[in-house]
Amino acid sequence: MKKKLLTLGIVFALLAALVIPASVAMAGGTTQTGGTVATVPEVDTVTPPTGTIDTTPTVVIAGTGFIQATEEASDVSFSGTGITVTEFNVDSPIQITAVLDIAANAPAGAGDVSVTVGGVVGTGTNVFTIAESFTLEAPSPINLLLMTVGIDNPGESFEDGTVVTNIVASWEVIVTDEKAAEKGYMNTDPSGSGTSLGVPFTISEAGVVYTSAVTGITYSGDPVTLPFYIKQAVAAEDLAGAYTITLTFTGSY
Repeated sequence: MKKKLLTLGIVFALLAALVIPASVAMAGGTTQTGGTVATVPEVDTVTPPTGTIDTTPTVVIAGTGFIQATEEASDVSFSGTGITVTEFNVDSPIQITAVLDIAANAPAGAGDVSVTVGGVVGTGTNVFTIAESFTLEAPSPINLLLMTVGIDNPGESFEDGTVVTNIVASWEVIVTDEKAAEKGYMNTDPSGSGTSLGVPFTISEAGVVYTSAVTGITYSGDPVTLPFYIKQAVAAEDLAGAYTITLTFTGSY
């Protein structure tokens, strides 16, 4: 029994020697905590200062406070609808490079740019502008192939034309035959100096009501696409041969 008691006494003594110094150190120690509150970052300029719809431009944002202590800009945003920052890189405390995605329906006008550092947001007012844009693409060419005598030979564009714009005010696209001679008629020469078919060429924006290419048709309102339909009647007295007509789509706002 004495051997067992001696063993326990040694164990207790060792435990006491280990525990007591640790508790003393805790009782006499101190803890110091420090931190820095981020200052408000400043956004001064954006280069280029303007962008157009349906594009993905790269811009450079200049200012101050984009890197502070161990923190750098965690978010970059542009105000308004239709403009998204897809990626950005903090180049230095005074510069950020960002890639934008400007939607086709982004409204024109000036907007703000905000940068967040350490939870603090700094904003540059009206430093980036989406310009008024109007882009027109005509429908694809139409080939009537071998036209039949005595009927209205119909055709339509394989690919519709398009209008991409952020202009709120009214706009229109007018379609006409602009050649100087034999206006409104298919001719063996694109200039109109050759032989024309006897019946005027007719066109339509909806395939319901057809109008002479001399008068022309007008698209307006809010169409995104410009479907295009044609008809050409061939009379018995028309001469055999290849005939063409070129129509001009003119947009205005």
